[in-house]
Amino acid sequence: RTFNNLLYIINRWGRDSIQVVDPTDSFDTFAEFSTGGGTNPQDIFVVSDSKAYVTLYQPEAVAGSQEVMVVHPETGATLKVIDLTGLTDNDGERLARPHQMIQIGQEVWVLLQDLDSAFLADTNGKIAVINTQTDALVDTDPDTPGIQGIALSGYNPNDIAFSAETGLAYITNTGVFGADFLTDTGDNLGGIEVVDPESYLSSGIVIDDADLGGYLGPVEIESAELGFTTADSKRVVSFDPTTFTVIDTNLYESPGTFLPAILLDGKGHLLVTERGDLNGQGAGLVILDIEDDFSVQGPLDVGGPPNALGVIELP
Repeated sequence: RTFNNLLYIINRWGRDSIQVVDPTDSFDTFAEFSTGGGTNPQDIFVVSDSKAYVTLYQPEAVAGSQEVMVVHPETGATLKVIDLTGLTDNDGERLARPHQMIQIGQEVWVLLQDLDSAFLADTNGKIAVINTQTDALVDTDPDTPGIQGIALSGYNPNDIAFSAETGLAYITNTGVFGADFLTDTGDNLGGIEVVDPESYLSSGIVIDDADLGGYLGPVEIESAELGFTTADSKRVVSFDPTTFTVIDTNLYESPGTFLPAILLDGKGHLLVTERGDLNGQGAGLVILDIEDDFSVQGPLDVGGPPNALGVIELP
């Protein structure tokens, strides 16, 4: 993640920390703070110089820890913890498994995968909505007793993006993974789902994963007519965010293992992390030129198989 030209690296399970890097100072790490051993942080979303939200995938590893930490983004000082348990299905485990976040107005939306202890998707995903002014959960359905999140139709939500042009949030649901780490695209549990932030209502899955050729990964929205995701972590695909139709099921295909991330750079390019083969051969940064019929540059060597992307403006 990036904020105010600082780079925030989420070190997940095994290191369990947030690392703050200054690209203007030789990319030195000037701060790193722990989220608790084994808590497996998934995302950080910085909303100001003094406040950020961190999602913890396995908070049960630390006694008393909750699923979202509210922290100072540079010192790591804990300002508050937010419990998401009440938004999960009452199935005996109630593990929210919060993942990615976005900001819409004065709210931060948190994807909840609601997986069981074996990390299997046995129920639909949800979205927790947090008021950034009060750090309180927003009740998205006041007519139902208790505080409600946004109920999704799909299972195992992976990523979320918002388009100011269409006024909609777009969620990619990967569905249920089998033992072979593949999903059954024949069910109705995976695909692109849209939610209206005004009503907090989902329109359900508007593009099925079968139509895109596999389970879906990260999602990016370029305009009201053009959006991107990945299928089976191998191909970059495109769709129309307004008409909910598939445009192209193979803008770029990895010759290697998988494509963990895509990102629009704001300058007419879609950036893609290419992991290469199992030995890292052919790994690097791939650049698709949107304005030049998606011509491909790369993979450009970045020193190793890349996993995530962030864009900053250097002075």
